[in-house]
Amino acid sequence: KPRVTMTIFFLSPLMSAHTATQKLVVTLRRGLAGKRNTIKLTCKALGLTKPRVTRVVPNTSTFRGQIEKIKHLVKVETEVAFKKRTERKEKKFSLRPEIVVEH
Repeated sequence: KPRVTMTIFFLSPLMSAHTATQKLVVTLRRGLAGKRNTIKLTCKALGLTKPRVTRVVPNTSTFRGQIEKIKHLVKVETEVAFKKRTERKEKKFSLRPEIVVEH
C-alpha cells in the first residue's frame, strides 16, 4: 500500500505571508543565572550570552522553535520594526543644536 504522509504547517504570530522572508531580531531581556541547562544551551545556540545582547536570525521554523522555547526571556521583533525603534531612540537622544544668545 502507498504510504500517506501529512504535513501540518504551524503559523506562529511571528510569521505571516509577507514576513516569511524577513529576519527576526532577538534580544535577551533576562539573565541566565538559575535557568535550566537546556535553556542556557538554546540561548548559546542563538548567540545570546548576556542580557541586552541582540542577534539577527533568519525567520525559519528552526529558529522560531528555539525562540518559542525561551520566549519568556527574549524580545522578538522583525528587522523593520527594530530599525524603526532604533531610529526613534536615536532621534530622541540626539544632540540638540546649541542655543546662541546675543546680548
